[in-house]
Amino acid sequence: MRVLGPDDIRTVIVDPMTDFPWYVFASRDNKQLLSLRHHAGDFGHSFREMEVKYGRHDRKPVKLHVWEFVTGKGVKLGVTRRSVVGRFGPCFSSVSNGGAETIRYEINDQTSDFLKANKLDRYYAEYEFRRGRLVRFQFGHAPI
Repeated sequence: MRVLGPDDIRTVIVDPMTDFPWYVFASRDNKQLLSLRHHAGDFGHSFREMEVKYGRHDRKPVKLHVWEFVTGKGVKLGVTRRSVVGRFGPCFSSVSNGGAETIRYEINDQTSDFLKANKLDRYYAEYEFRRGRLVRFQFGHAPI
């Protein structure tokens, strides 16, 4: 938690549809938001879902000392749709809505080495594009 800051200064957004709150942080220039979701019953300071998107938040979340949020596979806001599909392959579902396209990858096959290694039931990743550029991504281990 040292990277994210002391526990008492985190911005917590309660989702009225679930019991799982989001902890929100901003990039250094306040142009990107990182939201982390802790699931009930997990270890302290563990997060099962993450979302990154452009924007600001009215609750003024803690600013982290980074300009952008990047995954281990190099995915970050602004990359092309082709770049994301090139990293993860063509096995996704797609939904278009109001000029945006969201592609979703899911792993729920219990024979998956990835799920076995992490002792999880399923994994998902969503990537939202506008005009072919990534504007939001979310991934993690959704609660059952």
